[in-house]
Amino acid sequence: MKKTLYSLIAGILVSICAVFAAEAGNVKVSANLDKPYLLAGEEETVVLKVGLSAEPGNGKIERPSINIAIVLDKSGSMGSDHKIERAKEGVFEIIERLNEGDIISVVVYDTYPRVLIPAQPVKHKSEIINMVSRIYASGSTALYGGIELGAEELRKYASDYCLNKVVLLSDGLANVGPQSTEDLASLGRMLESEGVIVSTIGVGLDYNEDLMTALAEASGGNSYFARDSYELPKIFAEELNEAMTIAARNVNLYIDTEKGVEPMGVIGRTGEVGDKYFKAQINALYGKNEKYALFEMKVPKASHGASRQVADVRVEYTDPATGKIVRSSQKISVQYSKDVDFVFSKEDKGILKETALTKTSQIKNKAIKLADEGKYDAAANYLSEQSSTLEKVASQCNNDKDVKQEAEHLSWLSGDISSNKGFSKVLRKSVVSESFSQVNQQAYDPGKERK
Repeated sequence: MKKTLYSLIAGILVSICAVFAAEAGNVKVSANLDKPYLLAGEEETVVLKVGLSAEPGNGKIERPSINIAIVLDKSGSMGSDHKIERAKEGVFEIIERLNEGDIISVVVYDTYPRVLIPAQPVKHKSEIINMVSRIYASGSTALYGGIELGAEELRKYASDYCLNKVVLLSDGLANVGPQSTEDLASLGRMLESEGVIVSTIGVGLDYNEDLMTALAEASGGNSYFARDSYELPKIFAEELNEAMTIAARNVNLYIDTEKGVEPMGVIGRTGEVGDKYFKAQINALYGKNEKYALFEMKVPKASHGASRQVADVRVEYTDPATGKIVRSSQKISVQYSKDVDFVFSKEDKGILKETALTKTSQIKNKAIKLADEGKYDAAANYLSEQSSTLEKVASQCNNDKDVKQEAEHLSWLSGDISSNKGFSKVLRKSVVSESFSQVNQQAYDPGKERK
């Protein structure tokens, strides 16, 4: 059974990595409005989508080296539901797939964090696997200390030419050392400033999903909810797949708005909004998965036939293969027409959809906060109203099935919160995971796989 599982995951890894490594990639940068044509004589709110995607090119490339620290919770609760064994299986697969030029370290934590495998090139795989196989569950949960120690190991080999990543797994609440969501978010921001990405994996129903997602978001990593331990090997495999297909790092987006255009906000992602500009960052781009940011702005009215430049978009990112900074720019304009049907026909349905779903994720998070405060009816109403909004958006988007499905889901969620006076543990974790994946365009979400 174990050998079959290893073979299955290895096959997934080989197929994905072989396809990507076969061709040199380049990054496509796009900037488009949801409404490139506006109704003449009307002030309009528009959304600018700036997206990046990796496109295959011609010729061979070598991926950057991976410097990975695996930080494993081995507290007593990890002994249940085969969690520690499944986690070790996931680590074994990472070790097997890494090259000699990669760096690995393993930190374990219970009541105290400690280094099991100091940072080192991946040369003696059997010895490393043997040490990991001896991990057993006991003690409390010094999560913060585990992350700090994992970061210390990464720093020994940290480089601008490596992908420096911590993968954290926990099944419980941090109960030793700093424990608040803000403590972990601050740690994530500090590590992000050092070029370290932290991905978090919460397993079971007792971990703190707010803390884990805050840490991942602050550092630009992924966040996963594994409802049971059988999902762990696939999640570890996904993390390595992604690391092996990195196409851009340190992506910075700058939008300067033109006179009369009012910046309103960055939708979903954390960003900076000024009187005449937006700023946002996307930590990294992987494989063929598009990453994007959405910027909302108010555009003044103009007469039929007029054209107006609304923004100047500048994108900078680091090519991970060369370490060089790549820059691109694009000017964004709108045109005005009095023909209502024509204006409607020119709407970008894809951006309308992405905007609606990203705003829905923000509303889900607001509903969770309201429910946590005991305001169950307010939370339910919030979701019900957004369900109605999504039904209208679905109609605009040619009855898009994803938008319609989300509208139905919100309607059900609203009723469930009203009936049960809040979120169950599993439902809360699922909603937090869904929202994180949508806002950060995470390629793999175990919750969606379960559906």
